[in-house]
Amino acid sequence: MNKATLLLLVFINLTAWAGQPLPDDLDYPKQKRAYEKAKSESDSLRAIANKSYADYQERKADVDSAYSEVSRNKSTINDYEQRIITLQHEIPRLESENQDLEHEIDSSRRVIEAKRRDVDDLNQKRFRLSQDLRDLELARNDKNNELRDHQDKIDHVKSNLQDTRKELERKRNQLDNVNQNITDKEKQLKNKEAAIENAKTALPQQKQQLNNVTQQLQNLKNEQQNLQRKLNAEQAKIPGLQQNINSAQSEVKAAQSEVSKVEKENQSLLKEVENAQKELNQAESQLNQLNQQKTNLENQLSAQQDNLKKREENLSNVQKQIEDLERQYPNPGQRPQPIKQKLTQLEQRKDQINKNIDANKENIQKSQQQISNVNQKINQQQRVVSAKKQELQTAQNKAQPAQRKLNQAKQNLAAKQQSLQSAQQNLSTQQKVVSSLKTEIQDNQQQQKQAEQRQQNLTQQIAKNEDLVQYGRNELAQLRQEIQQLRQRKPNLEAEVTDLEKSEKHQEFRLEKMRDRKAELIADINYYDREIRDIEDHIYALSNEIMRLQNDVDQLISQVDAAENQIVNNNNRIDSHRRSITTLNESIVSLEKRIDDLEVEIPQLENVEKVALNNYEDKNKAASDAETITEQKRQYMIATKDRFDKLVDQARTEGKKQGQDKAYPLARNDGEVDGKASGIQSGQEEGKEQGLIAGFENGKAEGFNRGKAEGYDHGVNLPENKEAGKVEGLKEGDRLAKAEAVRVNYPAGKKAKRQQLKAKLPKNNIVIDNNLQAPVNRASAMNFLSQGMDSVFNSGAAPMIANIEMLGEMRIYSNDTNSEIACKKIAESPFQHRVINPGTASCNFTYTIIDESCQQAYLQAFKEEYEITYGQVYLQSKYESCVPSFEQAFDANDEVRWQDGFNTTYGPTYAEWDKKGASVARNQGYEEGKSEAYKANIDNYRKEQYAKGQQDEAHYFSTNPVVDFTDVSFIKASPGPQDKIIAGDKLNINIKLINFGNQPAIKGDIKLKLVALTDNVTTNTGEQWINIVNIPAQTVAKVNNVTSAQIKFDAGVAMVKLKAIAKLPDGTTQEQIIELKTQPYVKLDIATHVNSTGELKLNENSQWKIYFKNITQFSPTEDIVVTVKALGEAEKWIRYKKAMDTVSATELKAGATSGEPAELNFSFDNNAAEGKTAQVEVTATYMNSLAFKKVFSIKIKEDCFFGCF
Repeated sequence: MNKATLLLLVFINLTAWAGQPLPDDLDYPKQKRAYEKAKSESDSLRAIANKSYADYQERKADVDSAYSEVSRNKSTINDYEQRIITLQHEIPRLESENQDLEHEIDSSRRVIEAKRRDVDDLNQKRFRLSQDLRDLELARNDKNNELRDHQDKIDHVKSNLQDTRKELERKRNQLDNVNQNITDKEKQLKNKEAAIENAKTALPQQKQQLNNVTQQLQNLKNEQQNLQRKLNAEQAKIPGLQQNINSAQSEVKAAQSEVSKVEKENQSLLKEVENAQKELNQAESQLNQLNQQKTNLENQLSAQQDNLKKREENLSNVQKQIEDLERQYPNPGQRPQPIKQKLTQLEQRKDQINKNIDANKENIQKSQQQISNVNQKINQQQRVVSAKKQELQTAQNKAQPAQRKLNQAKQNLAAKQQSLQSAQQNLSTQQKVVSSLKTEIQDNQQQQKQAEQRQQNLTQQIAKNEDLVQYGRNELAQLRQEIQQLRQRKPNLEAEVTDLEKSEKHQEFRLEKMRDRKAELIADINYYDREIRDIEDHIYALSNEIMRLQNDVDQLISQVDAAENQIVNNNNRIDSHRRSITTLNESIVSLEKRIDDLEVEIPQLENVEKVALNNYEDKNKAASDAETITEQKRQYMIATKDRFDKLVDQARTEGKKQGQDKAYPLARNDGEVDGKASGIQSGQEEGKEQGLIAGFENGKAEGFNRGKAEGYDHGVNLPENKEAGKVEGLKEGDRLAKAEAVRVNYPAGKKAKRQQLKAKLPKNNIVIDNNLQAPVNRASAMNFLSQGMDSVFNSGAAPMIANIEMLGEMRIYSNDTNSEIACKKIAESPFQHRVINPGTASCNFTYTIIDESCQQAYLQAFKEEYEITYGQVYLQSKYESCVPSFEQAFDANDEVRWQDGFNTTYGPTYAEWDKKGASVARNQGYEEGKSEAYKANIDNYRKEQYAKGQQDEAHYFSTNPVVDFTDVSFIKASPGPQDKIIAGDKLNINIKLINFGNQPAIKGDIKLKLVALTDNVTTNTGEQWINIVNIPAQTVAKVNNVTSAQIKFDAGVAMVKLKAIAKLPDGTTQEQIIELKTQPYVKLDIATHVNSTGELKLNENSQWKIYFKNITQFSPTEDIVVTVKALGEAEKWIRYKKAMDTVSATELKAGATSGEPAELNFSFDNNAAEGKTAQVEVTATYMNSLAFKKVFSIKIKEDCFFGCF
């Protein structure tokens, strides 16, 4: 029920009896009181019944609890008795286990002592080997030093030998050139002499040939004239021949017209012949088709007959095979299964052949019938063909006279065409004669040209030969003189070559001796390397064995500790068990006594429960009867309330409407009058105050704006200010130009020089060991300190450029916005409503209480409507009347305090902005001077600093080591497979350094730090810096054995990543990364082979259980795959039941034996294997890499299930 309803009910209760009372069917308060009284009585009776029921439940729970406790106690006694039996059996077992553990501890301690003695012996051996290893390494280092010195000597001899060979090659080339020149000159001399002799011999012949060619040319010209005359005569005959052709063509045309006329007459007759011929052709074609069809059918019949014959032969053969098999095996019951199958197949084939023969005979009958039908059709068609031939003969007889006439006309035409052809042939022959003459004339002209060319060539050759004979003698003399000079130079060159060859042989002999010595040194070093590797392998093996023994000792100690702890635990458990037995016996006695007591109490508790149940049933009936009466009264009260609420709602609706209608016009009128009066007064007061303030502020703003403009204009235009700034700017521009050149061009010059000096690698290449070279003094080294850049940049401080913030003008106040803002705030200020008499409503309801509900709703609605409407109208009216009165008062007072405001800002602002203007002028001058000086000096400074950078860098290279860290590599330093890197391997780290400087880097100038980037590898020096040995000047150095890294044994197959950081002599650092991937490497051996024998019966299952041992230091991360496979011919006999199994990686850690075996199952079930030996191969692979392989021989015995003979 909400608060409004509750207040209404209180009001109704107070006023309902003031007038006419309500009837019972509308008197909700009366019915409510009656219901509440009945409910109170029924609730009281229900509470009594519930209390009685709770008492009954308690009595019932007491009985159930007693029975339950008896059951629990009996069960507990059984559990205690069983527990006592268990503990009594457990105590002797624990005592026996303690005795076994004590024996095991004694045995383990004896083994521990023995293994510790073995460890001491192995440590002594390892110490002695370490001593030998150090001696060998020292000897190897001596050999390495000797080898380096010897190599220097070899390089020197090689250089001299190379120079000698170059000189020898040069002299040999000179000698070869001399010999070649002599040969060439002699050849030229011979050629020239032969040429002169040939020219002398050729001249008479060439002159004779020239005369012959001249005569031939004249003959050709005469022949040309004769041919031209004949051509003219033959060309004159052509017009007469052309006239004969024209006459013959006219006669041919007349003959052709006659032929056309006769052909038209003969056309209809020929059409009849053609039609008859077509009909005859069709009839003959049909006859041919029938004959072809007959031939096809006869061929088909022949093929069917042949096929029938073959099938009958096949049937005879099959029948013969059946009879042969039945004779061989006459008794059907004793026939072998393959024979039975064969006979069945033959019978089936026989039936099939019989079916095919029947079908074939039926097809033959059909083909014979078809042939007979076709023969009848052929006879009919032959009669048709004969009739058509007679018709054709008749048509041909009619056409023959016309055809003869046509033939005569055609013969006449052919004769005329022959005459035309003969005339054309005569013309063609004459044209050929003319053409032949023209061709002869052209050939004659061509021959004339050739003769003229030969004449010209002979004339030139004669002139050339005459010149050769005349001037060749001088050339011969010159060639003979040049040959004589070359022959005189040759002996000197031969002597020089001989001396150089002797020197070359001497140097080669010396170099060969030195190489022999180098080979001896390398052999010695290799010997030491092999010895060192052998000892290192031995030490590694001893270390592994020591580690294994120590692990065994540690494991045994752990086992002893565990056994001792187990004995203590067992003793504690025995004492605890004995105490528990005593306690359990005592508890059993107590529980049995409690059961006896409960069996006495239970009947009493059941009687009490029965009394409580009867009492509850009586009280529950009385409560139920009362609740029925209460529910009846509640239903009547609800119906009364619904009728009452409808009347009250009608009355309140009517009262609310009358109150709102009456309040709205009154509130609107009152709010408008009161708001207007208040707005005018408030607007005048606020306008005056704001006008005085605005006038003062406007004066201040005007003073500020004029002071700023006039002061700034004075300061910025004063020449002295700009000139002072320019002087400072010139200095700053010069400083900036120099600073920029130092910052940009000086490093660029250094960088360019550095790149130039590093562009060519040093010629000297060395390989050194970081652990062997002793430190040396750098006698000629100088410490070069380049000038710090800070001194350049801090040489002078530029003046601070004033940062002038050009503020906008101060704001001038206006009443345009202020009046609206001020009046809005005034209108929103608190106000009081008028006190007004609401009057009464015109409510005419029958019952007084309903009528009063209408009056109450009227008063409530009148008050709410009046307050809302009055407030809205009052605020709007107050704002609208405030604005004009505010503006009028503001305008009347806004200039009263203007001058006071102006005086407060003008003077101070003028002085401030005069200084700012002066600062701007100085800055302008400063920027102009700075730009001017920068542009004037920057080019010179750039060239100067670039050259200085190159000079300083060259000086730095000449007086310091300049080292680059260019590469890092590693070599495997562990025994085991040398072709792969595996977990547990040790890696020796080598680096490559290039010293471009002219000074050596002494030990400690270069430092290296090796950092592990993955957690599966460690470094032997942690993250300490390692001093690198001396690196000579101008040298490419490979430095070996700088440090080492150890891949962890549990690394598995994974990426390994290291970072090498080099700290160089100039303080900078360079980095190189090593990345590699470890390879899988596990080697296994058989620890135990269960159920394996060298013999196996035929068809017998072989169940092998193989326990493996990991004999490496590598712990696998993936399971081991074990497979079995038969080899050779045994592949045909074997049957695999389980050819593959896996062993968990967790069971085969380094040095461990698998706890679970690999199980393989197979048998041999081929009779051919009986009595033979099978080869079976067992392999174990780790990540596709072979870890174990062994071949077993198995003797396959006879299966004697039915007895062996």
